[in-house]
Amino acid sequence: MLPLLLAPRAGQRPLRRVADLGCGTGIVAELLARQGCAVIAIDRAESRLALARQRLAPYPQAECRSGDAADPPLAPGEVDAIVSRNLLWLLPRPDQALRRWRGLVAPGGRVAAIEASHRHERSWIATLQRRLGAAGRHGGGPLAAAADAGPALACWRQAGLEAARALDLSWVTAVKLHAAGAPLAALLNRSRYYAVLGEAPAGG
Repeated sequence: MLPLLLAPRAGQRPLRRVADLGCGTGIVAELLARQGCAVIAIDRAESRLALARQRLAPYPQAECRSGDAADPPLAPGEVDAIVSRNLLWLLPRPDQALRRWRGLVAPGGRVAAIEASHRHERSWIATLQRRLGAAGRHGGGPLAAAADAGPALACWRQAGLEAARALDLSWVTAVKLHAAGAPLAALLNRSRYYAVLGEAPAGG
């Protein structure tokens, strides 16, 4: 999955310096480090970042930084690519975060994210609360209720990211539900994973 997000386009140099925003315990950052990427893992939760530091300790080209994923502690052009997983749906203004990220990757660099549709409908309790008019407790921004990758693609384009495109990762959903051994959940679940990626303008 990650190789798909970082595969260089024709004429593009390899994307080797990568920031993992909202890294959590560092699972994605470790996968990137194993592929030889120079990784900067960023999260604002110190408890998760401590686990990420342990996970990334064997990789000298990886480091952890404390900071807000929406406004990460990166210098402009410090990385070739920014990736995130299960993050943008939580942000109230994902377009603003993407615009900030666009300015942090090197010219021609990439911004990519893995998300899922129907975030708000994953919990039957949350769905019942909404139908009864109760306030939701799960949070989430405009992408949380998206039925497909369309709204995310619109955010990429609003942020000025070029060649924005979506990848269907619905097979990830199927694998996760199969591994969980939950046939009823598989039947009722309408969420589907997808990835969206785009390039920063070559002129910066």
